[in-house]
Amino acid sequence: MMSPFTVMANVGVGFEHDFFYGATAGLAGSPVNFGIGGFITPKMAILGRFSGTVVEFSDAGISQTSGVIGATLQYWLNSRLAVEAGGGLGSWSDETGASDASGGLILGVSYIVWEHGAHHLVAGAEYAPVFTDGKVHNVGITFGYQFFRRR
Repeated sequence: MMSPFTVMANVGVGFEHDFFYGATAGLAGSPVNFGIGGFITPKMAILGRFSGTVVEFSDAGISQTSGVIGATLQYWLNSRLAVEAGGGLGSWSDETGASDASGGLILGVSYIVWEHGAHHLVAGAEYAPVFTDGKVHNVGITFGYQFFRRR
């Protein structure tokens, strides 16, 4: 029987492209992604989610945090592969105190690389753009954990 409850947490390497700085930074950045929710069908879950990155724009000498907090639908295409889409509040801030907030998206794909009962290690990728005036695009290559039971 599938558990109606699911929780996930991922880390990895991340990239940000900030149109204000006109630059892309990454690899030193780290995506931090987590979620909690429940399955509404055996293949679909609704999750409260956060997806974001922290990077250093070396040319500008600025560290920036950017991310999206909101809700997503996670759909399992088969027993190993899932896609996810949703949206919410997107924001960015840098170490100078500058910040902005607007809408954002969370789009992702994940693949189970190891499974033991309700415990899953997953590899994936996420794209989380923030649609402020300065537009920031976040991409993360992730590895993490998701808990849920299968039928």
